[in-house]
Amino acid sequence: MIPQPTQHPKLDQRRGINRPPESRFAADSAEWSRELLRRTDDWIVDSGVERLLAREFTTTDPRNWHWVDVYPRWPAEPDSAPTRMLADWRSREWKRIEFLYLHLPYCAQRCHFCYYFVSTDTSRSGEYLPALREEVRTFLSELPADATAGDLFFGGGTPSMMAVDDLRVLYDEVYEHIAQDRIGMVTLELHPRTMRKDIHRLAESGHVRRVSAGVQSFSRPVLEANGRIYVDPDRIRKVCTRFLDAGVEHIGLDFMVGLHTQTADDVLTDVRHIHALAQEGLIDSVSVYPRSFTEVWGPFSGEVVDEAVLAEKFRCHLLYRHFFAGLGWQEGPMYLFTAPTFSANVPSALVDAAATAQSLAFGNSARSSFADTQYLNRRDPDDYLEAVGEHGGATFAHVPFTRAVRNRRHLHFGVKRGHFDEADFPVEPTAAERARLDDVTGDLVERELVVRDGTRVELTQLGMLLVELVHQEYDRTFPEPATT
Repeated sequence: MIPQPTQHPKLDQRRGINRPPESRFAADSAEWSRELLRRTDDWIVDSGVERLLAREFTTTDPRNWHWVDVYPRWPAEPDSAPTRMLADWRSREWKRIEFLYLHLPYCAQRCHFCYYFVSTDTSRSGEYLPALREEVRTFLSELPADATAGDLFFGGGTPSMMAVDDLRVLYDEVYEHIAQDRIGMVTLELHPRTMRKDIHRLAESGHVRRVSAGVQSFSRPVLEANGRIYVDPDRIRKVCTRFLDAGVEHIGLDFMVGLHTQTADDVLTDVRHIHALAQEGLIDSVSVYPRSFTEVWGPFSGEVVDEAVLAEKFRCHLLYRHFFAGLGWQEGPMYLFTAPTFSANVPSALVDAAATAQSLAFGNSARSSFADTQYLNRRDPDDYLEAVGEHGGATFAHVPFTRAVRNRRHLHFGVKRGHFDEADFPVEPTAAERARLDDVTGDLVERELVVRDGTRVELTQLGMLLVELVHQEYDRTFPEPATT
């Protein structure tokens, strides 16, 4: 059965919610599921995607695919002084930060699929938080009074495990240097089961305007197979109501595809609950992250990844996409689906680098991009603490954005978004680079991973499934000049 929408007249009046129109699937749960699955499977058959996927699997080991993350990849060994990022930051005046991120690395338990630098040991959190605040103050105190930011995001880890007063101090530190009304969106990442009971007070005090809740799946067996703490839909409903009552403007949920043992039936259960929550006006965005494998973090013990598993991952992802299209939601970058009432900020590699920082991130393993350079902080929380305490900075590595890197980043952001324009590179490609680009795109067209319309290149459904592979192929288009 599809859960019946719960009415929230007070919330509707206060937020002015326009609920999505009643879905034509909503009246009959069984027919709703059959039609969605039938539409997805018909597309798979018509497109021949299983044959294409089997061909890709026989020629490419998925463990060599990379998570599509901020390019370029990091050197194997540290090559930067701890103060390198701070010195570069102070070398000019910055007017805007597109993405401002604070990393809180603590979790109640580590999920099997997680490869982030997080910790289940909170014994030094009392030292970490002041160090994080000090790093924030050191950098943001350099900003002019009229500085602005696109997004402020507290992530991790699980920030909602931290005490409300400690988080409020961090928010106030940011707001001391960037007025809150000059920040486009303020988001707190949370886990509905491990969060502090009074965490909604951050919304009551106006410190947070959006929350993003990690669900991953509403299937208890799937989450148990992946070492993830289960959250039932009623718990989500209570958490959303509490935060809406407290004053948040937007609520998003995070899901994943490619989880160990996950099938299309699990996704059908997920979208039924998502539909009900959307009809109730409780959520207005959902992220659906495809799980990926890296050279370091591959399948975990007992897990097998083959063409059948990848085909089911694709089927699950396509089910989500068809569901949200039927709901009238917009599919955007970063695997984000948004209701008509919520307009998400679109990340871009092309910013005014002279006065705008693409991203400024604080905490262990935080990545920043500005001054045509990318920086990575010390990865281990203890190493980060020592570096901040001794040097005031915690840079682990930095990678300058050469002309080749800038163009690769253009391709990277385009692939992640699902399309790019070959006529719109930050630096005009050479004739040789144009020839390589043409060869790569031509090869991907033959493999039915992209389609080309003039200078516009768009990923196909299969290309979006194998987005890591597409990114890896384009990676070689702009190589660095050989050094002697």
